[in-house]
Amino acid sequence: MTANPGSVFEHINPSGQKVYKVEIIVGYNPDGSKKTTRRTAHTKREAERLRWKLAAQVEDGTLGSSGLEHLEDFALWWIREVHSRKVRKATAADYESRFRAHIQPTFGRRKLGAITSKDVTAWLRQLEKHPYADTTINGALQVLRAILKAAVKERKIGHNPAEGIPLRSNPTRPNVKCPWSRDEALEALSAAKGEFIELPLLLGIHLGLREEEIVGLKWTDLSFTEGTLSINRGLREVGLYDENGKRHYQMVEQAPKTISSERSVTMTYDLQSALIGQRERLQTAGIFDEKGWVFANKSEWPIRPNRMAKLYRDFLKTHHFRQIRFHDLRHTAAHLSFEAGVPIEAISQDLGHRDINTTKLIYGRKVAALSSRRSEALQEYLSSAEREISEIQGVGR
Repeated sequence: MTANPGSVFEHINPSGQKVYKVEIIVGYNPDGSKKTTRRTAHTKREAERLRWKLAAQVEDGTLGSSGLEHLEDFALWWIREVHSRKVRKATAADYESRFRAHIQPTFGRRKLGAITSKDVTAWLRQLEKHPYADTTINGALQVLRAILKAAVKERKIGHNPAEGIPLRSNPTRPNVKCPWSRDEALEALSAAKGEFIELPLLLGIHLGLREEEIVGLKWTDLSFTEGTLSINRGLREVGLYDENGKRHYQMVEQAPKTISSERSVTMTYDLQSALIGQRERLQTAGIFDEKGWVFANKSEWPIRPNRMAKLYRDFLKTHHFRQIRFHDLRHTAAHLSFEAGVPIEAISQDLGHRDINTTKLIYGRKVAALSSRRSEALQEYLSSAEREISEIQGVGR
């Protein structure tokens, strides 16, 4: 508030009476020039009190035309024209989607300067009652914070009413649906033998690839001589909104989710065989390109993720397999790897997690089970050593 205290000066009105004028900056025009407002006081003391009162109103956004702008107008302008230039297209689309789903219904037609910390707290409580997952609530709050922070930077409001409100500090563990057991996975792979869906199943179950990583594969990512597959990109179907708020979807190619997601994994024999089968299908159809997409359609464009998901669901329904999401094939890969005794470090690396703590957070129960096995193994190891010592002492006597 001290950065914009305004000014007080004497003024003679048309009747010849001396009064005091209070002038304060309430915002800035697009060309950078100042917007000011003036008020009149009869005494200097009254003018000084008025000056600090007006300065406080500018600070909290309740004075000036800037704070009168509706949140949705500013938010959509900022997301599309400013934020989209700094982040991935998919990230900007996610911001707009979260804003429309969770923020706009409550604050969309509210004036920027009229939103208070109490309003934000009440809004979060309503989200909790819905109930939304902790990650969804935190995500919505982060988007609102970013929008209001930008409004402060653009001098639309004096402070960010969401800034001091904390995220949920103990978010629930990510919702991992019950993955397939070893028998279920084997039955599904057996039924898919020779079909198109066999390759996506193998990539999900054997390697734990994400859906966007699977549809983003190119033949140049494969090395049959070394038996490796590299993850260099992902393809996502992003929901974009037009000026009328109508949503349409567009395929967007982007770098892997994190630096650790850009990785190389070893291909199994079954996976290599399925890849050769896919190549032969594309060659027969006359659409094989050695530098093109592994899952190319008739137009030599990559198959859409939604299309692959539908083929997967249809396969499960036709063969009466237990329905799990396509992403749960990744969880199946992790769970089966734990059961096979694969070290958690190797599982974390092949899944492309940022660090081992991410793996622990998602698969906490499996990690706990490994701890139990470790304790049992250590006890057996110590017991066997104790038996050996007893035997040696017995022989000595």
